[in-house]
Amino acid sequence: MIYKFTFKHMEALESIQEYSKHRTEKLMKYALHKEPRFNFIFESHNRHEFQAEIIFDAGGGHFVSKAKESDLYTAIDKAIGKLERQLEKKKMKIQKHHAAKPDFTELYSDIAGVDTFEKLNKKAN
Repeated sequence: MIYKFTFKHMEALESIQEYSKHRTEKLMKYALHKEPRFNFIFESHNRHEFQAEIIFDAGGGHFVSKAKESDLYTAIDKAIGKLERQLEKKKMKIQKHHAAKPDFTELYSDIAGVDTFEKLNKKAN
């Protein structure tokens, strides 16, 4: 994994970086290539408000989440939660798209009659 950290208007702390890396480990199951990229942008608007922005390039898409809170660690958790929901939604769309196609053979044979359906199959072959 590739991590990039940007701190705006605040001190770059190793503890915040380690916490962010630890919390994003569970998102690896959504990565579609071997080197996913995480970009973290932490910003202090004033002493009592922090913003965490996470940009995740998973190979199959580009996902962005932001959260503002009075505590930076809470903002990180909320941003990761939003990102996880986005990734889960994308995963469900892919699974629905690749779901098994229904077999219409029985339906067509009931509608057209067995004889007609068998004749159509013989003509196609």
